[in-house]
Amino acid sequence: MDHNEQEQVALHRWAVIAEAANGKLTARERGTLVRQVAARPHAHPDGSSRTYSRVTIDRWLRAWREGGLDALKPAERSDTGTVRAHPGTAGLLRLGRSEG
Repeated sequence: MDHNEQEQVALHRWAVIAEAANGKLTARERGTLVRQVAARPHAHPDGSSRTYSRVTIDRWLRAWREGGLDALKPAERSDTGTVRAHPGTAGLLRLGRSEG
C-alpha cells in the first residue's frame, strides 16, 4: 500500500470516528454514538461499503487521541513483497511439476 492509499484510509477512518471524537461528549453519549456509527455502512475509498464493529471504532478513537491522523494509517505488513502460498495449495504445486 503506497503513501497516498495509506493517507486515504486514514482520512476514511477519521470520517467514520469524527462524530464520536468530540471531547465534549460524556462516556455514555460517546458509547451511544459509537453504536450508531457501527450500525451503518460507510463508503470505503476503494468504492466498497463497509461496516465496522464497536471495538474497531473504539480502537480508532484511541489511536487518534494518541497519535492523530498518522495513527489512523494502516500499519505496513511485515511480509510485504514476499510470496504467500495457502498451506492447502502446497501439494497442488508439487503435482504440477514434471518429474525427471
